[in-house]
This record gives sequence, C-alpha cells and structure tokens, in this order.
Amino acid sequence: MPKMNPVQSSNVHSVGYDPDTRTAHVRFHNGRTYAYDGVSQDDFDDLQNASSVGSAVHDFKTKYTGRMV
Repeated sequence: MPKMNPVQSSNVHSVGYDPDTRTAHVRFHNGRTYAYDGVSQDDFDDLQNASSVGSAVHDFKTKYTGRMV
C-alpha cells in the first residue's frame, strides 16, 4: 500500500497513490480502505486537492470500480 496522506474530510481519513500500478487508495474514518485501479495521476491529484474530498470520492466511485483491501 502506498504512503497515505491525511485529508480534511468528515468521512475520508487519508488517500494514497501508487503511480507504478496506477492504483489509488482511500481510507475512511471507519477504518475501511478501498483501492481503485487504472487511476491517472491527474485524477488522483484532483481527488486529493478537492475542496470536498468526500464529494470527490463519491464522484470517483462512479468512474472507477473499488475493492476493499
């Protein structure tokens, strides 16, 4: 799992990205972590820097299929 970076969100604890596998990880405050494959660096940067990370994750889930890790 990549290094996880904390974010300001009531629902999302931290996010991380592995550019070699193009996999984004999202860890929620409830302790669950999901991995999303095939994510571009630009899409991950947009997610990480969104004014509302929770809303961005919701939109992210419509574009990418996640799996719990």
